[in-house]
Amino acid sequence: MKLNLNILKEDLKDLKPEGKLPEAPWILRLEYPAACTAYPASFQENILYLLTADLLPDTPDIPENISVLCLGKPPGIWKRTACSFLFLDHSISLLVLFNRVTRAFARYQKWESQLQDILDQNFPLHEMASCSHCLIRNGIYLQGPSFRVMTWTLPEDAEDTPLLQYYRKNYLLPDFSTLPADVINMLISDFEYNQAIEADEPSIYSGSLYGFRSLYYNIRVNNVFVARLCIDEVISPFTDRDFALIKVLGDYLGKGLSTERVCSFNRPKDLDTILHNLLLHRLIPEKKISRVLDSCGWGVNDPYLCLILKLKTREDNSAALEPLALSLTQLLSSECYTIYEGSIIFICNLTRLGMEDGQLPAHILPPLRDNLLTAAFSSVYYDFKELYYYYNQAKIIFQIGTQKNPTRWYFRFEDYLTDYLIFKLKEKNVPGVLIPAGLQRLLEYDRKKGSGYADLLRIYLEKERNIAETIRVAYMHRNTFLYRIRKIQEILQMDLDQSDVRLALQIAFHIMDSTNKETGPY
Repeated sequence: MKLNLNILKEDLKDLKPEGKLPEAPWILRLEYPAACTAYPASFQENILYLLTADLLPDTPDIPENISVLCLGKPPGIWKRTACSFLFLDHSISLLVLFNRVTRAFARYQKWESQLQDILDQNFPLHEMASCSHCLIRNGIYLQGPSFRVMTWTLPEDAEDTPLLQYYRKNYLLPDFSTLPADVINMLISDFEYNQAIEADEPSIYSGSLYGFRSLYYNIRVNNVFVARLCIDEVISPFTDRDFALIKVLGDYLGKGLSTERVCSFNRPKDLDTILHNLLLHRLIPEKKISRVLDSCGWGVNDPYLCLILKLKTREDNSAALEPLALSLTQLLSSECYTIYEGSIIFICNLTRLGMEDGQLPAHILPPLRDNLLTAAFSSVYYDFKELYYYYNQAKIIFQIGTQKNPTRWYFRFEDYLTDYLIFKLKEKNVPGVLIPAGLQRLLEYDRKKGSGYADLLRIYLEKERNIAETIRVAYMHRNTFLYRIRKIQEILQMDLDQSDVRLALQIAFHIMDSTNKETGPY
């Protein structure tokens, strides 16, 4: 494991090191120490140079990316050098210092090897947090994007102080649980917490809502946020070393979260195949479907809802979708998902979820915002095998919603019902075949005369043929309106007293609106 002087400063704190460390504490360059008995002719950034003060020239000539640990008090100008420089005004030999630094390197290398072994052997991720308490003497908390507790650990030998008792009682939760609703509401209303999602490097969260600070690091897979690693300051005060260690641990956890085996070890092995075949409208033996549903504890005729999730970013981040889907399984009480056409497709069982379909959007909104995801919800259906139709329904709703309301986080079928019907009507037709002949005559009359009769007819129908409301909106005299509506009916040659006629005309107006947005005025 590479180190830096920020880390070693903590290991040598009994020697009271002083100096200047200009680089960020999470930048790690050093691979091994070198004890120098003469001033080096050249320097490499991956070596920690151990020098005695008498070897230093009067004027520093070391590049800024070099690290020097000096034994003895250096010339004053060295305290302002551009490189990373610490000195120890202490009566120990260079050999003793070299041995201590070498042992420190070995200690951190042993820790990194443990992290790699846990990753290689596919052990649970909480093992990484547990083995890190030899170096990180505080609470370690890994939070998924849907406020899911992936792991939360404490050093076993920590002194039981009042703060730690308070922490255990109020915050420590078991793995794979979800934060309480009141805590989630508190967090999503906290400006500092919401800003934290933007941080790319280890940062401090003031903890004004908690009573203790947290050091956090956002874990990303292919530049997409998948989890947040936190160290809670409830045992030992933070040092610069913690900034380096949280990034190392977070990067290893990120590797674990990005592997398919970690993301899918609890899911039925045939699930992706079955879902893909259903989405492609292929026939599947009912026994296979039943076997998968039985493993989930679901019935084929339970109430279902298809949910499509897409990243708002335009880049191809498909590799990050799997860990994102995993992070949402607890919130949605469903591992029935697949990655399809660059989207996460979830099938939600409303009975298992324990809520009505109208409650689901608010339930899933926090992780949508955390991960820059947009969602589309189908209507409820009662036959799992009909996924193909409801997936395509949600897909169309997603397309319509992003065109009409691009800033929204989610789109519900019920909010775009008319638009959906118009879309389906137009799907295999040119718009003209859906416009009644009478309305086409009226539009042609308007084009020749500039009369605006079609617009007036539309207002009249929208106001349910209420004359007072129509003339108020159209801003015209009653007698003028009565004259024009008679003229409209002469041209239209359609009976406006018939509800089917009125419906056909209103649908036609919606089709015209949709066509105008796509190609210009009808």
